[in-house]
Amino acid sequence: MEPSTRAHFERLATGWSAKYAPGGSMLPRVRQFLDALRDACSASADVLDFGCGPGQIAMACAQSGYRVHGVDMSPRMIEAAQKGDIEGLVSFSVLSEAEPLQLPFAGASFDAIVASSVFEYVANPAHCFVELHRVSRPGGWMLLTVPNVSHRVRKLERFIKPAARLSGPFLRGAARNWQEYLSLSRQRHSPAEWSRQLANSGWAVRSTQGQNSALLMIVAQSC
Repeated sequence: MEPSTRAHFERLATGWSAKYAPGGSMLPRVRQFLDALRDACSASADVLDFGCGPGQIAMACAQSGYRVHGVDMSPRMIEAAQKGDIEGLVSFSVLSEAEPLQLPFAGASFDAIVASSVFEYVANPAHCFVELHRVSRPGGWMLLTVPNVSHRVRKLERFIKPAARLSGPFLRGAARNWQEYLSLSRQRHSPAEWSRQLANSGWAVRSTQGQNSALLMIVAQSC
């Protein structure tokens, strides 16, 4: 990920966990990933949370019996994750090199990879898919969420993005955060294009879920 993306999430790290608190906008995502992971592999599996943020998804998976590693490019996000993991269930680490991605794991280390809204921010998703395929075991799974470009919210974001870019220097607080998000969320593709990139990187898409929501979950398998 680019330095501007890292800086954005470094700035937001302190308050990001609140999004997973009761009533928070991202709390349902924990259950979504956990349910999909349970459908994919047993609770004794080795799991990588790629772009783990403050670690709520990783910790929920670990509490369900999975052996979990969480990585993120933001040191402050990892610091928040380590503080929140009171029981020390997850091994968290900072990615020193996010572009090009070089994961600090041997090949075939993981049975499953989860990635909650990560690939919209990366400069080269296809390269990430190749590196994640390297650390996935044969037949391993990857569960990822991406913006649903067919949803009305995404269509509205596309329409107002140029105006938001111009107004950026004058915005503060939540409005500034939202404008930065629109600017940094560059990889917005159709399900067919995501499937093509995954297939070219050694992954076969098994299902696409959430066609009526603003986020799609793509379930892919290493082949």
